[in-house]
Amino acid sequence: MSATPKQPTYTLCEGIDIHLPQDGMRRRDVAHVCRILANAFQERFSVAAFLFKPELIYEGGIEMSIWPGHKEGEYKAIRFGVSENVENRWPKDVSVNALQEWKDEPKKVFALSPKAKNYDYDGPVPIVTTTLRALYGAPCWTEEEVELIVISFKKAGFGVATPAKLELVKEGSLGNPRESVTARSQPTLSPPSPIPVAVNQGTTPELIAEFDRLFVRYMHSLEFTAGCGSRGQHYVDDAWEELNKFTKSNPQFEKRVPRKHWCDDDGTGGLSSGLVSGAQSCAQQ
Repeated sequence: MSATPKQPTYTLCEGIDIHLPQDGMRRRDVAHVCRILANAFQERFSVAAFLFKPELIYEGGIEMSIWPGHKEGEYKAIRFGVSENVENRWPKDVSVNALQEWKDEPKKVFALSPKAKNYDYDGPVPIVTTTLRALYGAPCWTEEEVELIVISFKKAGFGVATPAKLELVKEGSLGNPRESVTARSQPTLSPPSPIPVAVNQGTTPELIAEFDRLFVRYMHSLEFTAGCGSRGQHYVDDAWEELNKFTKSNPQFEKRVPRKHWCDDDGTGGLSSGLVSGAQSCAQQ
């Protein structure tokens, strides 16, 4: 009997935070980072077959679309998000030639909110958050690749902060393995699998199961409210607060808690009808 072929996975994990300068981030900055990334990967791995370009996605991102061993349909992404004091102006019509078209384009893709521009503003540092995604069978991001991402954004002039600890699976790849999808035209929403928590004193199987449940609920709230803006934010807030409350009572789980995210607004109230109601259903489970 032949072995069952291993299904491709896609991953989603917390990435770096990019400090947004007073001038924001412009399209030409994104194109510049893409070129720096390609050069950095080529120099590190002594191979010329790397291509990074602006991603066609409403929240914004940088797509790694070519690498050694790349197969048709696979791609990896540095997906952007924003803190509450940053405006997302990522265009909804990113062309396949954006890498060249954006080379000298001054339009902003991320800008400080009016409040954050005030001289007496003393709130949180404006940041562009990232998640690292490997999609449709693409190999997961590695710790070495994340190092190159940090170097590249710093070389482009941006301040960068990394999570206190990058969570790695046994193969040395970043992220939480998730179920595969057979084609990019047929996406699925499947529960993410939290990285196993080491069993410390006071940690029981019941506590681990409860943490996993709250973690999955929070990640689902992000999936279902994508693009909904303020209409969906309270679902994310509720899920995160419950997860945070649990970890305060069980500090052995603190390093596994993702940072809080804010819902982007894609201008259409969400990617499709029913997303907010889906989040409400998930929140009531």
